[in-house]
Amino acid sequence: MRSSRLSSPWVYFALVYGFSWVFTIPVAISGVSLTDSTALMGIYALGGLGPAAAAILLTVLTQNQEGRREYWRRIVDFRRIPLRWYGVILLTVPAITRLAALVDRLLGGEGLRLEAAARFVEQPLAILPFALFILLFGPMPEEIGWRGYALDRLQ
Repeated sequence: MRSSRLSSPWVYFALVYGFSWVFTIPVAISGVSLTDSTALMGIYALGGLGPAAAAILLTVLTQNQEGRREYWRRIVDFRRIPLRWYGVILLTVPAITRLAALVDRLLGGEGLRLEAAARFVEQPLAILPFALFILLFGPMPEEIGWRGYALDRLQ
């Protein structure tokens, strides 16, 4: 580790929120719907890269070569997660979604609506860019940053 001041979780938090808000606040105050502007959607999506960008930057600035190698090993080595946890990982969101739909239905709502999924049934290859976009600007940068970098500093 090279610099203890930069290793503080507070530095990470400031970088994440600063980076993310630089992109998301202007889009939010523009008043334009993301569905109406592909350019604004792209700018907004860049804000989602804040956790990963801050983690990678601080890892490069504060870790020696072995520390950087260990960071990336933790991110990409799937063997570090015991096999039994993959069931939990893959089934939690669908189970919670079904439970929420059931509760909504019991309370008089419509339950689960699948119009978007129906479009993917009609054009199955359209799910690939959608899934890639969601992965790259959603959970992946979050995991790289919050779990891969910040969690160690908070512990």
